[in-house]
Amino acid sequence: MFGIRIMNLKTHQMMLASALAIGLMSSQTNFAQSQQANELRQTLDDGVPLTDENLDGIDDSQQELEQQSNQTPIFDDSLPIPNENSDDDAASNGNGLTNTRARAATDTANIRQLSNGTEEAPVDGNPRARRATQIQIADPITGEASPITNRPFAPIEGTRRDPETDPYAAVGLRLGSFDLFPSIQQELGWTSNGESTDGGDASAFSQTTARAEFQSNWSVHELRGDISLDYQSFFNDESDDLPSANAAVDLRIDVSRETTLRGGIAYLLTTETPTSENLNLPAGFVLDGRPIISDLQTYAEIGHNVGRLSTSLRTTLTRTTFGDIETVGSGSVSQDDRNNYLILATARLAYEMSPTFSPFFQVSAGGRIHDVEIDRNGNRRNSRVIEVQTGTTIDLGEKLNGSIGLGYRAEIFDDPTLDTLQSPLISATINWSPERLTTVSATLASTLAGSIVADENGSVVHSAAVTAVRDVRPNLAVNARMFASYTDFDSSDREDIFLQSEVGAEWRLNRTMALTGRVGVERAISSETGSSFDAATVRAGIRIQR
Repeated sequence: MFGIRIMNLKTHQMMLASALAIGLMSSQTNFAQSQQANELRQTLDDGVPLTDENLDGIDDSQQELEQQSNQTPIFDDSLPIPNENSDDDAASNGNGLTNTRARAATDTANIRQLSNGTEEAPVDGNPRARRATQIQIADPITGEASPITNRPFAPIEGTRRDPETDPYAAVGLRLGSFDLFPSIQQELGWTSNGESTDGGDASAFSQTTARAEFQSNWSVHELRGDISLDYQSFFNDESDDLPSANAAVDLRIDVSRETTLRGGIAYLLTTETPTSENLNLPAGFVLDGRPIISDLQTYAEIGHNVGRLSTSLRTTLTRTTFGDIETVGSGSVSQDDRNNYLILATARLAYEMSPTFSPFFQVSAGGRIHDVEIDRNGNRRNSRVIEVQTGTTIDLGEKLNGSIGLGYRAEIFDDPTLDTLQSPLISATINWSPERLTTVSATLASTLAGSIVADENGSVVHSAAVTAVRDVRPNLAVNARMFASYTDFDSSDREDIFLQSEVGAEWRLNRTMALTGRVGVERAISSETGSSFDAATVRAGIRIQR
């Protein structure tokens, strides 16, 4: 019995020792947790982020939010920030600690982006909730902040097929910070009237077109250009050959987010039609070939935006020269008295009523100065030019975009015997996509053309064109074009009408080669005897591009 009692006593002692050991371990654990909590609370009070795995002193959750934007957001901190350590503002996690990261994540998730570029936090009875301040974007040039606006998409006109999505689009060449898109097209054809005159002879022809487009890839500013050279050679008579050229280079300098400078140069080379009233040769002279007409234009413009209001001021200088008239066996006739300079200054105001409509108003004033003050007929053709125009731009994305304008232009001559050349003007450019893979483009234009005929002031030309393109397959497109113009000679009874229509197709073999074909007819109707004609043309060719 005594031995059993000793064993029971030892058992009780062992149980007591185990209980004391467990209690000591629990006390140490509670002390460690309390010490860890105090250290964590001190960390929060010192302003050190709770989550900073890369040890850069910035909360990782804030870094993730900022990386979602390509531009640097700037927040207006004019409103007071609630005290993170205040009792009323603290959120408990059950251990008496403020979970700053969880609260920030909840606030961020509840914030929604508004269409006007501001953020709004829901109240929902939360005393911490407040309306967020407006998000702004830092200007990459000046660093100034300005609000985000809901800007419309760029118009579809001028866009190029995307080589990433179109397997037949030209990929171009990368030259430094520029993209270059060269191409050359060779066509062979036949026309029923190579001279474009009443009773002209039929002829086969060859037409070669070389073109190069380029555009910069700068982060700010832009330089782009488009140069095209064309030569149509008739096999029956070389005097009917038609050279032409069209080149334009434009530069944009982004002074700030709201101010831009633009400048450019353009060159156009064409030939004068044999039926033009300005080719009034003396009796016995026979025209041999078509005289060259060249226009060289430069411009400089400054534009500034004030909220939704856009302002711009542009100056334009145009130099127009006319080549000598070549005759058969009688030498040439000079046209130096037609050469002139046109100087215009244009002020423009536009207001963005919505991303879709931006009405505008512009006024131009300037003058035309001829190289020879008194022409071959004794008329003084230097003049003053005034033009006003109002309209609106339209931008509904790729579905519909363009511009429409109405105006008035007058050219007042120094010679009192010449009546003022004046007319209402209409200008419009519309791009419409009625359905996918189909685009329709339409243009309207009104211009004033000068004259060299004695005591005549010139003519008013109204023109319209419609072009439709349909992609039947990714590598096959069909197209159609119609053009019409009406010329009213202000000081005489002459009237000219020109009509042209054409249908064609383009079969893209790959990214670098395409086959083309076109069939067209044209007709000129004039009240002047001998100035009407008809012509039919068919052509086929190949285009190589890069």
